Amino acid sequence: MKFPKAILAALAVSAFFLFGCNSDTAGQHEAPRELVGFLKYTGSTYSPFRSTAPYKYCIYDIEGDFVAYADTTRLITSNIERYFGKLVVLRGSLAKIDGDPVVRVENIKLR
Repeated sequence: MKFPKAILAALAVSAFFLFGCNSDTAGQHEAPRELVGFLKYTGSTYSPFRSTAPYKYCIYDIEGDFVAYADTTRLITSNIERYFGKLVVLRGSLAKIDGDPVVRVENIKLR
């Protein structure tokens, strides 16, 4: 029984999409997002004890609920404190790291 080349090609492509992406080593895709909220410092400014938070900064939504920690290692800014307590827009990729939501901030601006 002979199959036309187009059918064989279609079967090969569909097999690739069905079985090629089921690798255990493939990581989660991180979609770029914009988060709007208030940037806050996770540590205690005057406390003698260190903070247990995994990142220095986090973002809260307008109602005051925690959204995600902010990984600012990719961000190039000299004074991030000027954004504290103000409504900001964070652009970056959102992922779960060690069970916590973390946004890897690439851009920050005041709203």
